[in-house]
Amino acid sequence: HLEELIKKHHAQFKWINFLSNPESHEHHPQKLTNFLLEKLVLENKSETENIFFYLCGPVSFMRMAQFTLKWMGFDENHIRKENFTVDFIPPPPLISDASPKQIVIHYNKKIYQLEASYPTTILQAALDKNIQLPYSCRSGRCATCVAKCTKGKITMSNNEVLTDKDLQEGLVLTCVGYAETDLELEW
Repeated sequence: HLEELIKKHHAQFKWINFLSNPESHEHHPQKLTNFLLEKLVLENKSETENIFFYLCGPVSFMRMAQFTLKWMGFDENHIRKENFTVDFIPPPPLISDASPKQIVIHYNKKIYQLEASYPTTILQAALDKNIQLPYSCRSGRCATCVAKCTKGKITMSNNEVLTDKDLQEGLVLTCVGYAETDLELEW
């Protein structure tokens, strides 16, 4: 897929391999460090407002890259990340009203209605009713479960992927989202 993107968007897309343990001797081992990342960005950037960064890898690698890019002045809305591993599942936040909440879900051209009570996440409440919503990490780190909240209030126990702009637009992570009021969600 990456090779197809290079062919189709060669003026906008550049792929550079860094192999810490190359299988062949034609490549020498190299790891992407903050110094090397800064150098590569400066050498390859044209207009900073049109540059987007997609980070995927171990937590320490992504933290290094994210700090470096922010230090260089790139807006957090231009930096996205996906985790390889989940170190812990965040505990539910404290919510004063644990009464059942009505949730309306718009997904795959269908409308579902269900109830969720604290401390059950929105995702878990849907899965308990055999509503197969998208998810992966269950810890607020990958954004696979993202939905738009069009009505109501949700509290999330963790968010490592949605930006302030995403939150202002009503995007929420259902895997770590708890209904504080009745809700309506769209995918």
